[in-house]
Amino acid sequence: MSLSRQWISERLTCGMGAPAWLRGILLLSLLAGCRDASVSGELRQLADAPIKVVWCRQQSGTDDVFAKKAGFLLMGFDPQDRPAERVILNGPGSYHKPLFSSTGDRIVFTDVPKGTIYAVNWDGTGLTELSSGLAEEVWADPETGIEWVYKMSVTTDMKNPAHEAWRFQLDNPAVEEVVVTDMPLNADHIQLSQDGAYMCVQHPWPQIGALHVESGEVKEVGKGCWPAMAPDNSYLMWIFDGPHRNLIFHSLDGKRWVVNINGASGINGVEVYHPRWGNLDRFLCMTGPYRRGVYKGGADVSVYVGRFNEKLTKVDEWVQVSDRKAADFYPDVWVKPGVGRYADVDYVHFGEASAVDHEEERLVVKARLVEKTPMPTLADIAPYTQTLVVYRYKVNDVVSGQFDGRQLLVAHWGIVDRKTIDLPLKVGDLVELELEPYENRGELEGERLVMELTDMRHPLFYDLKGK
Repeated sequence: MSLSRQWISERLTCGMGAPAWLRGILLLSLLAGCRDASVSGELRQLADAPIKVVWCRQQSGTDDVFAKKAGFLLMGFDPQDRPAERVILNGPGSYHKPLFSSTGDRIVFTDVPKGTIYAVNWDGTGLTELSSGLAEEVWADPETGIEWVYKMSVTTDMKNPAHEAWRFQLDNPAVEEVVVTDMPLNADHIQLSQDGAYMCVQHPWPQIGALHVESGEVKEVGKGCWPAMAPDNSYLMWIFDGPHRNLIFHSLDGKRWVVNINGASGINGVEVYHPRWGNLDRFLCMTGPYRRGVYKGGADVSVYVGRFNEKLTKVDEWVQVSDRKAADFYPDVWVKPGVGRYADVDYVHFGEASAVDHEEERLVVKARLVEKTPMPTLADIAPYTQTLVVYRYKVNDVVSGQFDGRQLLVAHWGIVDRKTIDLPLKVGDLVELELEPYENRGELEGERLVMELTDMRHPLFYDLKGK
């Protein structure tokens, strides 16, 4: 009998004759245990190597997506240790943006209300105060082996960026040095290449750049949020797009391609958030789904871990790590280097990968409006000052171009320069639309897009007459 079956059998036997309410609690715990055992196996298969995942879980409420307050648990999942998620540090506490050390045996996080950075062992022991500030990244110098923690002043407000960044040694926090000066920097957006030559920065939102650490020069990459730098020496970067559904990959020689990340089972095409590259270039993590928009969170927001294909053009497989009807934010994933099929190797050639080009494809259709995304307010989209909203249409006739589907989604401008645009369309109206695939419009990658529909599984187009 496997461990999970034995565990279930013992608890079912113990629960015989218990009150109904107690049997209900027992059943829920049994189901949770079964699911954890399944996730453990899926993670093992995904990584083909020892793998760990860490995140923070909101205990009361579900909307503190930036984990600014206390009220969290520090959670972890290690299928090698036990086939279940577990609490690393109990709450209510502040465990903002937990980050793995290079060996995966320690977690660095920030207590935001206190403005203090801590480290704790994976098993929850050895809690140690390190420094003041907000922890942004943990990086190990490949030449010396010294681990550095990069930090900023405590601010998670995009409208109030920091202007300096420092780093200190994880094992000797008294050794601290300035890394960046006189540059507006937003929190949550620093990650280094393996050799430490480049650092991705948001300077400030929505500008994304690759900072050459030694020279201090910044190469502008694009606009958006949640940039990441590949954990190898390819100097690839991604930018999270305004719709919060895709990663826009950029190489420093100007190539660009799009990778969708909201297609995982359980996400169903809605928004995702907190995308982060793991310690190996094939692995990433994120949270979702955000059915009411990212800033409202939700009790069904879970942690997902994915694996890219060899060319980093698609996520081959996803594992939903958490599912406890609680809000889970800020995940990080660590996979043991040098083990299994996806062991880290020299991936510099990725910087020469072919971009996914899209020919201009104009489409004119007569279509009937089926469903509208409710118009958001400026408060809903803050700090953005403009947004597109998505409507769903049923196609009656293709006037020009090619389209084989029955339905499509169209992004219309809803707010421009803080002013709401009047969109008088009503459900049932038959209209003629001039469209282009949304992914063709590279200039929109940093723009906010709101999509709150019951069915979002159709191709997305841009309204060429909308602004």
